[in-house]
Amino acid sequence: MRSTVEPFHAIAISQLAHQLKREGRSIIHMEFGQPSTGAPSTAIAAAHRVLDSDAMGYWESPALKARIARHYADRYDVAVDPERILLTCGASPALVLGLATAFMPGDRVVTARPGYVAYRNTLRALHMEPVEIDCGAEVRFQMSRMRWRQLIRRLRD
Repeated sequence: MRSTVEPFHAIAISQLAHQLKREGRSIIHMEFGQPSTGAPSTAIAAAHRVLDSDAMGYWESPALKARIARHYADRYDVAVDPERILLTCGASPALVLGLATAFMPGDRVVTARPGYVAYRNTLRALHMEPVEIDCGAEVRFQMSRMRWRQLIRRLRD
């Protein structure tokens, strides 16, 4: 299985970018899908209050789940039961959790191409088959009905 999971090339690109920066080159880092700004000061202060006063252990936050549910109600006018919200330590664990609960090993899962390489790698690591739909500039890098129809035909063949 190891041979079917591609290397995470962003690490090598990041190392090269940092080397070029040390050599005086002007670099704009775009190799990772992470925010380019730090956390808001209010979030950092709240985290310090909790970390300074609580041993933590396994973590669960009914208050955070309630706040996320309220955000969906306020922003999208959608009622979400806070008990249906799962908290993870980032997008990558959420991706594994979502794929593992929605699909079975051997399933074929559609993703857009271009797309985040971790989708392909995570699917392969979970013994699922990524099926990529080309979504280039001609469709504004979005899946379209035409692309879905082409995919369905391809999967039937």
